[in-house]
Amino acid sequence: MAKSSDFVPQSAQRVTRRLKGRALRFFVRFNLTENHFLVAMAIVVGIGGGFGSILFQRLLDLTTFWLSELGQILPSYALPLIPAIGGLAAGLLVFFFAQEAKEAGVSEVMNAIVTRQGVIRGRVGVVKALASALTLGSGGSAGSEGPIIQIGAAWGSGLGQIFKFSENNLKLLIACGSAAGISAIFNAPIAGVLFALEVILGDFTIAVFTPVVVSSVLSAVVAQAYRGDRPVFEVPDYHFVKEFELGWFNLLAVLAVIVGVLFILKMYGVEDFFEKID
Repeated sequence: MAKSSDFVPQSAQRVTRRLKGRALRFFVRFNLTENHFLVAMAIVVGIGGGFGSILFQRLLDLTTFWLSELGQILPSYALPLIPAIGGLAAGLLVFFFAQEAKEAGVSEVMNAIVTRQGVIRGRVGVVKALASALTLGSGGSAGSEGPIIQIGAAWGSGLGQIFKFSENNLKLLIACGSAAGISAIFNAPIAGVLFALEVILGDFTIAVFTPVVVSSVLSAVVAQAYRGDRPVFEVPDYHFVKEFELGWFNLLAVLAVIVGVLFILKMYGVEDFFEKID
């Protein structure tokens, strides 16, 4: 199992030990239980997740701006070089610093829970943020939900490793970080909670419900304080007028399923092809 040194540089180990000692003495002094300490860590994860989403969005905006400026300079026939450069830079970052970041965010978080006892190296969050900003900012076809989930999960796992949490509590902090990421990036705290409980943990018991809710709500509060309380996606006001429209909706659903399956097969096929070359 990875140690806390994977998350914190060696020069900062003394600082983290002092902080851990003071926190534990505080909880012992006021006769607080492990559950109280877990909720306190959920608060830290939630606030950190909110600020992490803001920093990631700012990084993405800056990358998009500078690469767009580059596109204004290049001749039109050279524009395909921009996503190629972004993808190459992202690939080199992932290959040399954190290969866990190459996978889709959700699947890698679930893999860490199942196969690595909830241990995610701290550098994964940093590399994922940089690589995703380069990919998305250069026009790559991807979304921000996967990266922010993995960034939040790495933050939660790192804190749990510093304080030497048990495997179950470490996994719970990963769920808290994932919920915080979804909540902040989409301004949807309820969706963050349900996603973390259903997809990441697969557990809806009260013991895990409270910390995840705390993290998700606080992350949304931090994000809303920065961006404002407005929906991320402006959905037009649709009206169901005629019965025959239902047939077109069903056809659209079938086509969406076909396209989705083909995209997934293509993506994994290309990934397997390059892994064989490597």
